[in-house]
Amino acid sequence: MKAYDFKIAIQNRDPTRPEDGFYPDYDEQIHNHSEMMDYNPHAPLIIAPDYQHSVSPLSIAQITKMPGAEKPSLNYVNALDTMPPDGLKACIELFCTTYANHSNKLVYYVYDQTATGKRTDEIQYYISVIQVLKAHRWHVVEVYTGAAPGHYQKYMDTQNWLTNEKGESMDIRINQVRCPKLVISITGAPAKMNRGKTEKDKKYEDTHKYPQLDQSLTTHFSDTFDMINHAVLKLKRIRPGLSMQQGIYL
Repeated sequence: MKAYDFKIAIQNRDPTRPEDGFYPDYDEQIHNHSEMMDYNPHAPLIIAPDYQHSVSPLSIAQITKMPGAEKPSLNYVNALDTMPPDGLKACIELFCTTYANHSNKLVYYVYDQTATGKRTDEIQYYISVIQVLKAHRWHVVEVYTGAAPGHYQKYMDTQNWLTNEKGESMDIRINQVRCPKLVISITGAPAKMNRGKTEKDKKYEDTHKYPQLDQSLTTHFSDTFDMINHAVLKLKRIRPGLSMQQGIYL
């Protein structure tokens, strides 16, 4: 057994950064921060959940300027989750409670094809999310991204976004105080090779093989990170400067 596997499976230690991770260009000194003024109550929010039985994670982001910054960045301002028996609806309710006083009630809901599924005798995941948000008087802009890109495409795209060497994309910043599980999920995501291409290794999501592992610390949160990045930075479906009152881009 590899040392990393031993620490997770036998010693029941929280995931730490693997030697060969899926996000090798994620630099905690560059992408993490502890600036609590990163959150803007007057700007729209961007959310992306994951749809699992073992955990319901939700990443929350905004496109705003960090204090002292000259240009907007994609800022992950919070990360919430609920654990069984609470599920997806409870997580969205938690979001609504947490941001009950958020003055701009415009939320971009990012979801891909996985959200069109459902559990037995329940409505589709994305419909459930929208119903809860609207019940709490949020104006929901659906950002449906279709089939998720393959792991290797995600790997290559994310490398470009994290390094942003030519400044052609927005910088990615994560509040490490509010998003500790998201940071752990990203830095702890292992990689594997499949037919010569890099893929995210999601083996620790197997609750039968790793029943004692806290699923909120595995790769689930990193998947929500991928979804928002894809919608904002690749598809450019969400941009800064939307006026909620007018419904147009300024």
